[in-house]
Amino acid sequence: MTGALPSVLWRAVVCAARQFLPSWLVGIESPRSHGSSRWASTSERKRLGRVAAPDQLAGDGIVLGFFGGRVIQSPREDNVLLLGVQRSGKTSSVVVPTLLAWSGAAVATSTKEELVTLSVDRRRRIGPIWVFAPLDEDTTWIERIGLESSTWNPLQAATTSGAAAELADHFTSDGKRGQNAHWYLAAASLIARAATCDRSSRA
Repeated sequence: MTGALPSVLWRAVVCAARQFLPSWLVGIESPRSHGSSRWASTSERKRLGRVAAPDQLAGDGIVLGFFGGRVIQSPREDNVLLLGVQRSGKTSSVVVPTLLAWSGAAVATSTKEELVTLSVDRRRRIGPIWVFAPLDEDTTWIERIGLESSTWNPLQAATTSGAAAELADHFTSDGKRGQNAHWYLAAASLIARAATCDRSSRA
């Protein structure tokens, strides 16, 4: 009887918590609140994707995870959508291993430097690497790993007065159809002149 007392008290506490706290905090009673999802069994491993040793990965699949010391990769024709909260292992468990194994060109975006620093040695053997970090005021971290920060200047396309006008139109075209079109027309003229002057000063 005494052994069952703690269990009864715990159920009472949980029941009271569900009355006063939101369900996302304490969960709901049904053990199947997650739907029909579950961990894969050993017999289902082959259906998850291609399985290989970490040093024998295919160069055309996305790493899905690890199973028994081996890596599971998606088939080459599959697309993968990965969702996860911060620090849940998206970069270290999926993105970086995929970049290390990927044999072709890749475009990867990240707000953290580690994506570049962890994959640069391997990717360097495959082909050239460009790092585009226009918002980084300090790009010394790029230089430390032997790379240069790539840049893009839209004014470089303004090689003629006509090209400058076309460039200005790209920046102002949406506003030219509204009630305040005169402001956008004036802005387009100003941008075109500024682009032309900038090009002339560099000549």
